[in-house]
Amino acid sequence: MDSLAEGPSLQGVVKRPDHSCTQRRQAKADTNSSPVDYPHVVMSDDAVRFVTELRAKPGKDIALFGGGGLFRSLLGAGLVDRVEMGLIPVLLGGGIPLLPPPAARTALKLRKQRLYEKTGTIFLEYDIVRT
Repeated sequence: MDSLAEGPSLQGVVKRPDHSCTQRRQAKADTNSSPVDYPHVVMSDDAVRFVTELRAKPGKDIALFGGGGLFRSLLGAGLVDRVEMGLIPVLLGGGIPLLPPPAARTALKLRKQRLYEKTGTIFLEYDIVRT
């Protein structure tokens, strides 16, 4: 991964230890943050356009860290190829949905799974099935 896109609800920005961003392109899909607060980060209020442009450039994978709304918009635009998630054995009784409505049904194909026996956490990796 050499690029990181994050949504407005994520607090903070993942940076290298020296706080530079020369090896990783970062984007913050957020209209509430100031470029002054994140000088090494590209600010964009149009995540679909930004990720489309980023995918057209040479590079590795783009990681998305953010809320369901950002995920839904990129998934709906056909810009998501893989979904990775951890299933943590805690019943919350509420929370933020992975994919908030309205969203089209998306088929997934299991690519990889890993059980962390000590915690009971399951890591799941899926490819998006294009129809």
